[in-house]
Amino acid sequence: MVLELGEFVLQGEIINTEPYSVHGYLELRGCDRPLVFQLTGDCAEDLRGKHVRFAATRWTTRDAFEPGDHVEGPLLWQQIGPTGEVSVSRRSKVVPDSEGGESPKPCLYLEWFGQNGRVVVEVVDPLVEFVDLDLEEDDPGSTTLRPTLPEPQFGEPEPDVEPDDHADHPEDTDEDDPYGLFPDGLDAEFETSAAETDRMISGGSASDLQDAPDVGKEIELLDELMESGEGEPIAMIFEAPFRLRRPESLTEEEAEVELKKLLAQLALYNIAIDVCEHFSPGEVYEWLMNDILPKERAYPELRRTQWVQHFSTSDDCPECDAEFDELDEESDDTPF
Repeated sequence: MVLELGEFVLQGEIINTEPYSVHGYLELRGCDRPLVFQLTGDCAEDLRGKHVRFAATRWTTRDAFEPGDHVEGPLLWQQIGPTGEVSVSRRSKVVPDSEGGESPKPCLYLEWFGQNGRVVVEVVDPLVEFVDLDLEEDDPGSTTLRPTLPEPQFGEPEPDVEPDDHADHPEDTDEDDPYGLFPDGLDAEFETSAAETDRMISGGSASDLQDAPDVGKEIELLDELMESGEGEPIAMIFEAPFRLRRPESLTEEEAEVELKKLLAQLALYNIAIDVCEHFSPGEVYEWLMNDILPKERAYPELRRTQWVQHFSTSDDCPECDAEFDELDEESDDTPF
């Protein structure tokens, strides 16, 4: 089953500025929370090493996205897994034009294999903004989580705008934040977080939060497994057998194909792999096959929950160890 989200996407962000790591978010029509993804892999050449924001410019007749109608089991709102194709220029669709004919249009294409299986996002003729990384470094405060793009127009009524009582009297600004240090919407984020915390403490259902799993029960399950469960070797947790080739005889390209197959299976069990800049895909595959699958343990019971188990190549990377030691020595030499 393929989860196709393109026609529900309002806007989003894709970041591939670190080697073999793609992350970002998607805002879906009718959903209060964004779908966040943290993927292992790279984008296509047109997006590799880049940070892009995008917004949809075309409206569809489909209703707002409802997770229960489109995916089996709970939708995990923090997605992991390997990348498929991620590009803004390598695909196009033929769509009706204003004159009644059809014309090809560019598409943003985002694909990954996560906890809910294969996910495809195809946005026709999007509005795209490439973020200047040099400007971000010079002024980190100049960027925000959400795109600085015009809001797409979908024919929906604009919300009523309350008059600003302080516009003519700047001295009457909020006493709790007289200098405007806190971003707009921060209170709403705190309220949402507090509501989720209340549900976690009470063990109540979180179904009203976009069909999220019951967080209280998941915490109880995690506590029980951590206290009494021994887990299973990762190589033994898979329900359906699948074949993987030994890394010793593979080329780099062949090893990456096998790596993506393995990462897709691990994602189904909420296991994520973080890759440091010193490991090639072939080295990651060899590390997984020789060190992680036979030696590390996982809990199959946590499948389809919000809990993600991370393994990082940096834990077994001599170069990362050396860099950490160097930073540690520099911090020791820094006078206070």
